[in-house]
Amino acid sequence: MHAKQPTGTVVARTGVNVRSEPNTRSRVLDTYPYGATIALRCKVYGENVDGNRIWYKVEGRTGWVTARYVRNNNPVPWC
Repeated sequence: MHAKQPTGTVVARTGVNVRSEPNTRSRVLDTYPYGATIALRCKVYGENVDGNRIWYKVEGRTGWVTARYVRNNNPVPWC
């Protein structure tokens, strides 16, 4: 039995940036709009964003989103 693909929902009204590294100083690669469902590969500790240090690696592309603005819909494994 395969584990369900981890997903998250963008909860920031302004959307969330997909960054090249798990910090806000890295390059913005893309943006997901509010309400979008994102496939998540795994999570790491990165830059603290408003009290949340977890960042999610986006499935199917290069990049990271801060967990501060993405609510996980099911468990996300550590990278």
